[in-house]
Amino acid sequence: MTRSTAVAAFFNAAAEFSGVSNPNPNGAWSQGYTKTLGSSLVLHDQFILHYSGDVDARHSSNGSVFEKNNGATTAFGTAPGQVALHPGADSQ
Repeated sequence: MTRSTAVAAFFNAAAEFSGVSNPNPNGAWSQGYTKTLGSSLVLHDQFILHYSGDVDARHSSNGSVFEKNNGATTAFGTAPGQVALHPGADSQ
């Protein structure tokens, strides 16, 4: 009898946040938005390193933002080392 063991994959958006590539080449993450529920993902095409203090952000011209706080104190309500999402002007 052969026994099979399933291994669950674990992904961490904060630890795998990439300012270099979207999607990140070695991970499961792509940052972006959809124009309507169920439509294709539009990747964020802009990255700002230290756009406010130690907060790095990936965003699009519509205003939607995926950001990571790399600082030592809470910024914009985001704890150090954590990520936050903000919808665009049209609630993407």
